[in-house]
Amino acid sequence: MVYGLLPIKHANARYQAGVLVLARKELQLLLAACGICADVFTLSLSGMELIAFESGPLSGAQANILCDHSLLYWLFEVREDHSLVPVLSHRRALVGEDLPYIQKYKGKTNERFTELLINMALYSSAYATEKSVRLLDPMCGRGTSLFLALNRGMLPLGADANRGEVQECARFFQRYLEYHRIKHKHQKHARTYRGANIPMESFSFSIPGGEGALSLAVADARQSAGLSRARHHILVADLPYGVQHAPSGKGSLQALMEDVSSEWFAALEPGGALALAFNRNTLRRDAVISALMRAGFRMAEGDCYEGLEHWVEQAVTRDLLVAVVPTA
Repeated sequence: MVYGLLPIKHANARYQAGVLVLARKELQLLLAACGICADVFTLSLSGMELIAFESGPLSGAQANILCDHSLLYWLFEVREDHSLVPVLSHRRALVGEDLPYIQKYKGKTNERFTELLINMALYSSAYATEKSVRLLDPMCGRGTSLFLALNRGMLPLGADANRGEVQECARFFQRYLEYHRIKHKHQKHARTYRGANIPMESFSFSIPGGEGALSLAVADARQSAGLSRARHHILVADLPYGVQHAPSGKGSLQALMEDVSSEWFAALEPGGALALAFNRNTLRRDAVISALMRAGFRMAEGDCYEGLEHWVEQAVTRDLLVAVVPTA
């Protein structure tokens, strides 16, 4: 059977070219997670450019995994007469489909790309089938990654050095819960790590579809290992893109990577995975790899992890790396 995946399109042709590359790579990773060995190819059907693969009938579990694809608009079986049969997933957003998309602000990472980061980390880890995946975003901003993870039944913890961003995230989420009349508890507390006090907030809630929890911390990325007693299964981070961060020297992104890599390693369970996005114009790929490997990470290898560099705008050529904590 041939299955087609219609990715969401972008108006900018150059950006769209990068989107299609990422869509193919992500599909390769998800197929591997399904235990499906299949080539990914482009299929033109009635004027639509599809990303397709050929396999036997999909099980419900396999359909659920493939429907996690961040750029998915429609997944369907392509029959010999070119009729299309939708492949349905029974997964539903735990809180609300609109939750990650409502906030609009300068510097917000695209929600679809953020979900790609989550998928790259999750399906590269040993915990893709874990019931309650613990996700850490040590540079969470106003929480896009946290809300996406929460809707997938994960237990997200976000931290940011910018107190205002964390407070705005907490205010927005509380307003959302109150507006939708979701019964919840909101607590403020603190943790101590290496003599430093880390202000934290946590939300827990119960809805007919299940229960959930979200935690926030006002903390530097260098404090990542001290944010929770339990280690995390996956970590996602989108490093700052701005040219104000010089590629070398004190206070640079390169220096930051040297400082945080060991913290991120300590924050993850063995078999856990990290997905990191960064601007190639302000941070060298080899410098990132070197810092992660010195901390003990093993770089994920394979075709789906190669060629992920893509143009975003004039000053930003974004790249993505995935690294894993060895199990032994």
